[in-house]
Amino acid sequence: MIDWRDLLNRLESRGAKAECPFCEGTLWMPGDASVALTVIGPDAKPGDVLVCAAFICVNCGFVRLHNPSVLDAAEESLRPRDE
Repeated sequence: MIDWRDLLNRLESRGAKAECPFCEGTLWMPGDASVALTVIGPDAKPGDVLVCAAFICVNCGFVRLHNPSVLDAAEESLRPRDE
């Protein structure tokens, strides 16, 4: 389950722009559910998916996708390691 508020805060802390690239609107609503994109390519295995959070511009309906696991990995790589 995606914590939408936490995801928005994390994106904002990284300087993600709130403006819609089509209408420049700034009001977004979370999608009803996560989106699973099928992964294709030479190293992909059957059933490989990329799970994303969808946000929808309330003005024009543009859909933007963010991969929360990338944000998690970036935060993990910035944490100090025990020596």
